[in-house]
Amino acid sequence: EARQKQNELTEEERLMEKKRKEEEKERKKQEAAKEREEAKRNRLEEKEREKLRKRKEMEEKDMKQKARMMTFFAKPRQKKKQRVSDTSAKLSIPSRDFTPIFDSDRFRAAIGSQDAHLSNPFEKLSRRSRLARQRKTSKVNVSVFVTVLSDNP
Repeated sequence: EARQKQNELTEEERLMEKKRKEEEKERKKQEAAKEREEAKRNRLEEKEREKLRKRKEMEEKDMKQKARMMTFFAKPRQKKKQRVSDTSAKLSIPSRDFTPIFDSDRFRAAIGSQDAHLSNPFEKLSRRSRLARQRKTSKVNVSVFVTVLSDNP
């Protein structure tokens, strides 16, 4: 009987050991599945972050391009005046590019008279008028050939 009890115990122990091993195996499978799911989720999150980063880069690049294009249509910038803290420098300095007021009556009287013109009404041209008078194209040498008919028939 003692032997039979021992055999039963060993049989029970074997069954318990087998059951424990199966549970351990199942637990390891579940852990592996969890790790795979976690790795998959991490890859998806990384892809999403990469897409977001690329989208931001493209938006930034697009904004820069739009800003560059808008500067093409913008008014030309005026130079900023520098502030001077020295009181002696704050005194107004007369501008050298000052254009005198055009006296149209005197100009018309000078045109109608036979007298020699004393002054040039357009002595100082404005910067804009000087730029307008500048040559827009470069000079090109041209040769012209003309056919000449003789006077003797």
